[in-house]
Amino acid sequence: MAPLQFKARHPHPEQAGCKHLYKFAALDDKHLEYAQTLLENGRLYHALPGSFNDPWEAKPWVRPPEDPNGLVRLRNILIRGIRSSGRSQRQAERAASKALAGGSQEILQRAIDETFGEALICCLSASKDNLLLWSHYAVRHTGYCIEFDARKAPFSFAYKVFYQENYPSLTYPLNTNASFSVLASKSKVWEYENEFRVLYIPSSVSSPGVEYNDNLAKLPSHSITAVYFGACMSKEHLQLLSNFIEQGPFNPELYKAKISRSRFEIEYTRIN
Repeated sequence: MAPLQFKARHPHPEQAGCKHLYKFAALDDKHLEYAQTLLENGRLYHALPGSFNDPWEAKPWVRPPEDPNGLVRLRNILIRGIRSSGRSQRQAERAASKALAGGSQEILQRAIDETFGEALICCLSASKDNLLLWSHYAVRHTGYCIEFDARKAPFSFAYKVFYQENYPSLTYPLNTNASFSVLASKSKVWEYENEFRVLYIPSSVSSPGVEYNDNLAKLPSHSITAVYFGACMSKEHLQLLSNFIEQGPFNPELYKAKISRSRFEIEYTRIN
C-alpha cells in the first residue's frame, strides 16, 4: 500500500479534525481494576485482538508469493526460523522444503495470525454522544467515558479505522503500511463506532510516543481532559471513580450525563 493511500484511509486525529478522542468503559469487577489503573496510576490498558468482540480482528487473508523470488525469500525465512530452534542447516533446509511442499498458504496464514495476534490495541471513538457506545461499552449507561487530548501522545499517533466491504488481504512479502492498515480496518457494519486506534507492536523498535510496560502505556498528566459519568451510574461507583481521580495525576473536568426526556440525546452537567 502506497504511503498516500494509507494516510488517506487512516489519518491521525489532527488530520481528521479531532481535538479529542473518547473511551467508553463498564464498571464490573474487571473493569474497575482498569479504571483504577488508568485514573489513579496513569496507565492506559491495551488489549490483544483475540479479546475483541469481532472474531475477524487482525486476521487478514494472506496470499502466497506471486513470483519465484518470493518463494525463495519465504524459504529462507523458514530456514532461519528453524535454525533458531537449534537444528542444523541441513535439517532446517529439509524441514522448510517439506513445509513448502505442502503449500505455502497454510504456513503464511498461521505465521501472520500469530504475528498480528500479538499487536496491542487501544480502541477509541471520535464522539462521546454515541448512544450505542454508551449502551454497549458503558453497559446501559452505567459506566463512564474518558475524554483524551488527541493532540498529545499516544493519541496523536492514533489511526482512524477504515470501514470496508471487502475482507482485508495481504500479499507476501508484506508491506508495512498494508500490515498496519489491517490492524485499523473493519467491516462497514462497525462504522457507527467512528473509531480510532492506538497501535503498539511489542516487537517493533518504535512506539506511539510514550513509555510502555507490557500492555500498559504511561500517560502524561495532561492526557485526560474530562470524565463523563453515565446517566445510570450508581452513586457508589460515581464516588469510587471520583476517589480514583482525586488520587491520580490528572485534573479533568467532571460531568454527569442525563437522558433527555424530549430527544434521543444525552445532556451533560459539570459537577466540579
